[in-house]
Amino acid sequence: MLQTISRKNPIDIIVNLLFLALFAFAIIFHEERLLADSGYYLLQLINNQNFIVEHNRFILILSQWLPLIAVKIGLPLKQVILLYSIGHWLFFYIIYLVCRYNYANKEAGILLVLLQTLGIASGFFTPMFELYYGAALLVLFACVLYHSPHKISSWIILILTAFFAVTGHPFSNFLLLFILALHALEFRFQYVKQYIIIILVIIVLFIFKMNAASEYEQGKSQAFLDTLKNGVYNLDYLGGLMHFLAKYYMAMMLLFTLPVFYFISRKKYSFLGLYVITFLGMLALVNVSSYGFEQSRYQEQVYFPLTFIVAYTICLFVLKEVKYRLALVSVIVIIFIFRLNAIWNDGMNFRTRVETMKDLINTAQHLPGNKFVVSEAYVLSQSKIHPNWSFPIETMLLSAANTNKTVTICTDADMNFDDNKSRIKPSEYLFRRWEIYPVNSLNMKYFQMDKTGYYNIE
Repeated sequence: MLQTISRKNPIDIIVNLLFLALFAFAIIFHEERLLADSGYYLLQLINNQNFIVEHNRFILILSQWLPLIAVKIGLPLKQVILLYSIGHWLFFYIIYLVCRYNYANKEAGILLVLLQTLGIASGFFTPMFELYYGAALLVLFACVLYHSPHKISSWIILILTAFFAVTGHPFSNFLLLFILALHALEFRFQYVKQYIIIILVIIVLFIFKMNAASEYEQGKSQAFLDTLKNGVYNLDYLGGLMHFLAKYYMAMMLLFTLPVFYFISRKKYSFLGLYVITFLGMLALVNVSSYGFEQSRYQEQVYFPLTFIVAYTICLFVLKEVKYRLALVSVIVIIFIFRLNAIWNDGMNFRTRVETMKDLINTAQHLPGNKFVVSEAYVLSQSKIHPNWSFPIETMLLSAANTNKTVTICTDADMNFDDNKSRIKPSEYLFRRWEIYPVNSLNMKYFQMDKTGYYNIE
């Protein structure tokens, strides 16, 4: 079987090897991938024993099914955490298999690999991010659209993927419209009726999201408008942006030029215009969404649509050129290795952070009680990384998974936030600095916690 695949398309072998490397990373760094929202959703899922969907982002279900099954059948917490990390990888791999073998798309694998590495380093450690999942679904959407746009079964898939992607993150709307626009240019607007249906779906979902917007989403929208009104976008800012892109997104910017040269050489100027305008428009949009140039996990997530625009266009057009295909794949493999190295380096930093947590957990287990406070300055001095608001969540998960005694450790900044120190009761625990939950809301199969106060760890 392997020889048959390699004779027909050696890129299949390369793609599977790249996915295998990502699979290994998902296992190696499964504890580190509990950072921030990732740990938040897992702990909520375990305690509620159900899918956790917030802000009507239904796509979150797709990142939770595997750990939920593990919880339902009673697997140990250590295995639940491992399967949670593997599940994020598995989602992308399943999308690849469907695109490759159901829709005969040879380029989808390369695209999906690029989406998981190009422009991503610390973002690898919050893998449940809705736009990552939405982008993968849009790859499937494009494969179906190009393969069989007339079939009713295809339209069920198109509408479902559009629904999950668009309700998952606002940027997905623009990426979906970009896919439709390229398709319309390529097929000279043969499928106008189909485009209208999809656009109507987008409009309906947009209206739904606007009317059902949570307080969090309303705050994000208002922050966007405030930045648009008050942000200073002058030559100094432009210079800072160029420096930021050159420092952190050099590979993406180099790949950005490939479709430019391709469209010029083929005299496809309408495609060139759409590609460049979409990229620049999205670049402007993300700089309103996140003003400034502080490289971080959040910044990577905001800039992620640029990765999709570049990688999608390369795989849709440039990679199909048989004459240069293997050469381009070789370049992509080299970029993949460099990006994997960046992820590894960040992973080692986050590993130090996890080891700091485990040291604190070990100390806490020799003290009475289950709830503790540690100096934020101490954590920062030991791990060299800010403890983050998810510190009490992660310590609870790690302690329950690796020891017989559950502890949760928050920082003094968490405890002093909004006067939590005086508000929290012995029958409660600090879930995160914004939320205080009763101890009896915990899933007692995995977490045992006494109704006591918080102790300081010196």
